[in-house]
Amino acid sequence: MIKNKNILKKYLIILVSALLIVAVIILIHFNQNASDQASSSNPKETINLDPPTQEDAKRVEANKEKNVARDEAIKNQPSLQPGTKKTVNPTITYAGLYGNVVEVGGYVGGIFEDGGTCTSTFIQDSTILSKSVQAVKNINSVDCPVMSAQKNEFIKNGKWSITLSYDSSTANGKSDAREIEIK
Repeated sequence: MIKNKNILKKYLIILVSALLIVAVIILIHFNQNASDQASSSNPKETINLDPPTQEDAKRVEANKEKNVARDEAIKNQPSLQPGTKKTVNPTITYAGLYGNVVEVGGYVGGIFEDGGTCTSTFIQDSTILSKSVQAVKNINSVDCPVMSAQKNEFIKNGKWSITLSYDSSTANGKSDAREIEIK
């Protein structure tokens, strides 16, 4: 009977080893298939270093023509009469009390120039407080960087009306009013 137990143990060990080997082979095969599928669904990007095709050249030429036409249209816009300015509508993008500082900022769409001034005006009853900054030309507008006032510059707490205005040699305008509360 002892011989049978030893033989049985050997067969069990061989059987378990064989099952482990089969399981490892199946896992390796499964991982290889999964990796092949992943690489085929996400092909590597390549860079085309070939010379441009005729179609590419036509697209580039069409773009050039479009840019030249746009530039000509801008040059040929009717100029304003001497002494008149374009009317613009500044927009307040943020206004708030941050700690002991009131900050206001915004932009002016429809113009693209240097040399303008942005002014934020705070009004409560008959009290007026103004802060101005040099405007900054942005990619397709004029930005009004942060204009700040210390909280103690506001004579009274309560609601204040804020407007943002813009003035330059060619344009001017004023935003709609917005309220801020000083506590």
